[in-house]
Amino acid sequence: MKLHHNWNYSDNLLVINFFYRHYKSVDYELLIKKIACEIGTTVSSVKLKISNMIYILSNGNYGHSNYSEDSRLALFEFLDKNRNVSLNHLIMILK
Repeated sequence: MKLHHNWNYSDNLLVINFFYRHYKSVDYELLIKKIACEIGTTVSSVKLKISNMIYILSNGNYGHSNYSEDSRLALFEFLDKNRNVSLNHLIMILK
Protein backbone atom coordinates (compact mmCIF):
# COMPACT_ATOMS: atom_id res chain seq x y z
CA MET A 1 0.00 0.00 0.00
CA LYS A 2 1.45 3.32 -1.08
CA LEU A 3 1.26 6.45 1.02
CA HIS A 4 0.95 8.53 -2.15
CA HIS A 5 -1.05 7.24 -5.09
CA ASN A 6 -1.36 8.96 -8.44
CA TRP A 7 -5.00 8.39 -9.27
CA ASN A 8 -5.82 7.83 -12.93
CA TYR A 9 -9.00 7.51 -14.96
CA SER A 10 -9.14 3.71 -14.57
CA ASP A 11 -8.84 3.95 -10.79
CA ASN A 12 -11.74 6.40 -10.70
CA LEU A 13 -13.89 4.15 -12.86
CA LEU A 14 -13.01 1.16 -10.69
CA VAL A 15 -14.27 2.98 -7.58
CA ILE A 16 -17.60 3.85 -9.20
CA ASN A 17 -18.17 0.44 -10.75
CA PHE A 18 -17.14 -1.46 -7.62
CA PHE A 19 -19.48 0.58 -5.43
CA TYR A 20 -22.36 0.26 -7.87
CA ARG A 21 -21.97 -3.53 -8.14
CA HIS A 22 -21.50 -4.25 -4.43
CA TYR A 23 -23.15 -1.52 -2.33
CA LYS A 24 -26.21 -3.65 -1.54
CA SER A 25 -24.31 -6.74 -0.41
CA VAL A 26 -21.00 -5.55 1.09
CA ASP A 27 -20.40 -3.28 4.10
CA TYR A 28 -19.34 0.28 3.15
CA GLU A 29 -16.06 0.17 5.08
CA LEU A 30 -15.19 -3.25 3.63
CA LEU A 31 -15.86 -1.92 0.11
CA ILE A 32 -13.44 0.92 0.73
CA LYS A 33 -10.78 -1.46 2.07
CA LYS A 34 -11.18 -3.76 -0.94
CA ILE A 35 -10.86 -0.84 -3.36
CA ALA A 36 -7.78 0.49 -1.53
CA CYS A 37 -6.17 -2.94 -1.72
CA GLU A 38 -7.06 -3.37 -5.40
CA ILE A 39 -5.66 0.03 -6.38
CA GLY A 40 -2.73 -0.06 -3.98
CA THR A 41 -3.55 2.99 -1.90
CA THR A 42 -4.79 3.89 1.56
CA VAL A 43 -8.35 3.78 2.86
CA SER A 44 -8.10 7.54 3.51
CA SER A 45 -7.20 8.17 -0.13
CA VAL A 46 -10.23 6.20 -1.34
CA LYS A 47 -12.51 8.06 1.09
CA LEU A 48 -11.23 11.40 -0.17
CA LYS A 49 -11.73 10.32 -3.78
CA ILE A 50 -15.32 9.34 -2.98
CA SER A 51 -15.85 12.73 -1.33
CA ASN A 52 -14.51 14.39 -4.50
CA MET A 53 -16.99 12.39 -6.58
CA ILE A 54 -19.87 13.39 -4.32
CA TYR A 55 -18.81 17.03 -4.74
CA ILE A 56 -18.98 16.67 -8.53
CA LEU A 57 -22.35 14.91 -8.49
CA SER A 58 -23.91 17.36 -6.02
CA ASN A 59 -22.72 20.47 -7.89
CA GLY A 60 -20.58 21.46 -4.93
CA ASN A 61 -23.19 21.05 -2.20
CA TYR A 62 -21.37 18.18 -0.46
CA GLY A 63 -17.90 16.68 -0.45
CA HIS A 64 -14.43 18.03 -1.18
CA SER A 65 -13.77 20.34 -4.11
CA ASN A 66 -10.23 19.32 -5.08
CA TYR A 67 -11.33 16.77 -7.68
CA SER A 68 -9.48 15.76 -10.82
CA GLU A 69 -10.71 15.89 -14.40
CA ASP A 70 -10.30 12.08 -14.48
CA SER A 71 -12.85 11.80 -11.66
CA ARG A 72 -15.35 13.97 -13.49
CA LEU A 73 -14.89 12.12 -16.77
CA ALA A 74 -15.19 8.70 -15.13
CA LEU A 75 -18.40 9.69 -13.33
CA PHE A 76 -20.07 10.97 -16.46
CA GLU A 77 -18.91 7.99 -18.53
CA PHE A 78 -20.45 5.70 -15.91
CA LEU A 79 -23.71 7.67 -15.94
CA ASP A 80 -23.76 7.69 -19.74
CA LYS A 81 -23.37 3.90 -19.87
CA ASN A 82 -25.85 3.36 -17.01
CA ARG A 83 -28.71 5.66 -17.96
CA ASN A 84 -30.99 3.99 -15.43
CA VAL A 85 -28.83 5.42 -12.60
CA SER A 86 -29.65 8.98 -11.54
CA LEU A 87 -27.22 11.49 -10.05
CA ASN A 88 -29.05 11.32 -6.74
CA HIS A 89 -28.95 7.53 -6.68
CA LEU A 90 -25.20 7.51 -7.33
CA ILE A 91 -24.69 10.08 -4.54
CA MET A 92 -26.69 7.85 -2.18
CA ILE A 93 -24.57 4.81 -3.14
CA LEU A 94 -21.29 6.67 -2.57
CA LYS A 95 -22.37 8.21 0.75
